[in-house]
Amino acid sequence: FHIGGTASRRAEQTTLEVRNDGMLRFINLATVVNKEGDLVVMNRNGELAVVDEPEPGRERERERYSMVYGAKLKKRDGAKVKAGELVAEWDPYTIPM
Repeated sequence: FHIGGTASRRAEQTTLEVRNDGMLRFINLATVVNKEGDLVVMNRNGELAVVDEPEPGRERERERYSMVYGAKLKKRDGAKVKAGELVAEWDPYTIPM
């Protein structure tokens, strides 16, 4: 039985802050809105990308993150973000229903 490595480090992390300025793009991300107005991730294979906006239709991807099932997204698809800004948070010890 293996304990540690990437899976345990990911479970300990509870927030996601972007490293670059840009615009958010949701990739295969299914969401619903909770009663607080946050988007909640409802699938396990969705990703969040930060892209540049050099000109319409020609986006350059700066970074990409796999999203945790049940994560609360603080920004919507297409929102502009600044480096260091909080875009998602989750409780690693709770399984959403």
